[in-house]
Amino acid sequence: MKNSYAYLHRHRGKLSLVAMAVQEPDLIDINPKTNRPFTRDEFVGFAKGYLGADIIFWSVSSPWLNQK
Repeated sequence: MKNSYAYLHRHRGKLSLVAMAVQEPDLIDINPKTNRPFTRDEFVGFAKGYLGADIIFWSVSSPWLNQK
């Protein structure tokens, strides 16, 4: 939150393309509001709503990519 996220948030809607990656360490981060790992919807909400992301790169170990 102290590095590029603040920049992306401040310039949300002004940049031609914003992409972010959800990597393995992110998948085990705990949401302090729920005391559970962040969900796909929470990642998407943060990426689009807070950062203004156009593209999200998901780790191949993201559980929602392996659901059948």
